[in-house]
Amino acid sequence: MRNYLDELNAFQREAVLHKDGPIIIIAGAGSGKTKVLTTRIAHLMGAHGVDAFNILALTFTNKAAKEMKERVEKVLGNSEARNLYIGTFHSVFARILRAEANKIGYPNNFTIYDTDDAKSVIKTVLAELELDPAYYKPNTVYNRISSAKNSLIGPAEYINDPTIQQEDARSNRPMIGQIYAAYANRCFKNGAMDFDDLLFKMYILLKNHPDALSKYQRKFKYIMVDEYQDTNTSQYEIMKLLGAMHENICVVGDDAQSIYSFRGATIENI
Repeated sequence: MRNYLDELNAFQREAVLHKDGPIIIIAGAGSGKTKVLTTRIAHLMGAHGVDAFNILALTFTNKAAKEMKERVEKVLGNSEARNLYIGTFHSVFARILRAEANKIGYPNNFTIYDTDDAKSVIKTVLAELELDPAYYKPNTVYNRISSAKNSLIGPAEYINDPTIQQEDARSNRPMIGQIYAAYANRCFKNGAMDFDDLLFKMYILLKNHPDALSKYQRKFKYIMVDEYQDTNTSQYEIMKLLGAMHENICVVGDDAQSIYSFRGATIENI
């Protein structure tokens, strides 16, 4: 294994050599943030003998996840990186949810609805409730439900929250809570989750099932998150739960570069 540490500057080396305890790495574009993250993973495995199965690395695109895995393999010079849990939040959580689906009442082979599928189901619900299409457009309703899920607000909480109800009444859409409940019920009956459910249901699984929480806390001894400035409430809360046992969580980001505020990204997380 070549001496990968020689390729790092002093700050990068400090981040890579930090083994236990939480660490936040804030750096601008082009400063080698992903390099630090991948070298850190390789260092944990190569120098400290941490098993690939005990490392979780999360990012926002499949391309970034693939690149991270390839970089770790290159540094280590072996194929151990294939056993890493490296992927997007959605792909990694889908993998876990498929293994634990029965705990939350879903089949292991649940369907994952893409945005078009989800809007199609919403369209059906709107037709059944005979709501005014001038106010209740599928796109608008979908975005409202998506925002609620990313803030970890389920249908019951949505309907019982006076502030949310006031907002919907002001925009002439007082029925969104009922639509949300009907949509969630239909997805559940169809054995389906939409993209936001992959985060929302992951949170529910960990929050309501201590056995599952303990299992994944023990499994993921080291957690890394790339582009941390783009995480939303649900992603933050899941990381908080998963990292609570070992507290070996490393987040990398650029507080000047958040691009997902439209998806509920919360810059306060960083």
